[in-house]
Amino acid sequence: LHGQFCTFHGPMPSTDMIKDLFPGYEKDHLLRAICDDEPIGELRPYDGALPMQTLVEGSAEGEIIGGNLSLVCALMGTPWEIDTKDRILILEDIDEPVYKIDRMLSQLLLAGKLEAASGIVLGQFTNITHKDPSRTFALEKVFEDVVAKAGRPTLINGYFGHGEKKVTIPLGVRAVIDGSNSTFTIIESGVVK
Repeated sequence: LHGQFCTFHGPMPSTDMIKDLFPGYEKDHLLRAICDDEPIGELRPYDGALPMQTLVEGSAEGEIIGGNLSLVCALMGTPWEIDTKDRILILEDIDEPVYKIDRMLSQLLLAGKLEAASGIVLGQFTNITHKDPSRTFALEKVFEDVVAKAGRPTLINGYFGHGEKKVTIPLGVRAVIDGSNSTFTIIESGVVK
């Protein structure tokens, strides 16, 4: 919470809120995140979603920071560079080939951003493209080879990003990662009465 205002990572009004799928899971999470002064609690999957999985064991607590991987990396070296120290870093992306995701995650690793975080949650990486899928690594392999090197408690398959259905996450509030149960729980509200 900066200046008593919270930023929310969630559906985009110009595209997500006009489709037939908006009522239900996405709408419920959005309204809960922006209107309810109670913490969101444990993020639960929507019907058909892969369950969150633990990539690196352990537990972590901290303020949530992050968002779109491309934008986080674009701010490196600027006054608005992300500070991940003792925070839970969430990352997602869309329309990027695996080699670019590998490069961006490697940049964060080499800059110490992954290691400084108390924990990491990797969300939806959608429309991952490659001219020849047989000649690239699987995204999960990149997560194992790059993100796991930081040794921070890490979950994959988070329910946020650019997928068909997504939760709204308040940035700057406290959350907990429980690697033994593969859960991500938001323990503070983004709304102050």
